[in-house]
Formats: sequence, structure tokens, C-alpha cells
Amino acid sequence: MKKILVVGCSFSTDKYNGKELVNPSWTNYFPKDYSIKNVAIDGAGNLVIRRTLQHELEIANNNYDYVIVQWSTIDRWDYPTYEKEVG
Repeated sequence: MKKILVVGCSFSTDKYNGKELVNPSWTNYFPKDYSIKNVAIDGAGNLVIRRTLQHELEIANNNYDYVIVQWSTIDRWDYPTYEKEVG
């Protein structure tokens, strides 16, 4: 099974209503023979995206076959939100 890491902002996150998935992101449409780890964060700018990516690749020492980074716009600021716990 191929492992894919997805990092990005709200365009890559799933939207839930409680525990019910109400708006799946594009990451849910990969074939079932891929293992997807989605660590995208709502409101993330490029600094948070880079830090999350760095954590997953270096600190958490995870090995992936593919990495997809959905960068935000160049003028986007990081909104003061809580980051998901990574790892």
C-alpha cells in the first residue's frame, strides 16, 4: 500500500458536523489502495503548512511514498487557530 501525506489549509481539510462528515475534501477520492494521512489545518498560512510538513518528514520520522503540499496564497497570514496534534 502506498502512503501519501497531504499538508495544506482549509482547501484540503474535511468538514464535519459533529462526527458526521458533511463535506469531504479532495483527499477522499484517492483509490482505496492508498493510505492517506491528511494533516491539513483550517486557517493555515504557508508558515504553518511548512512547519507541519517539516514535523511530519523530520521530527515524526515518517516515511511516505508521495507528499502533496497544497500551499496557500503568498499574501495569506496564519490565522490564530489551534493546530491539530500531529504525529
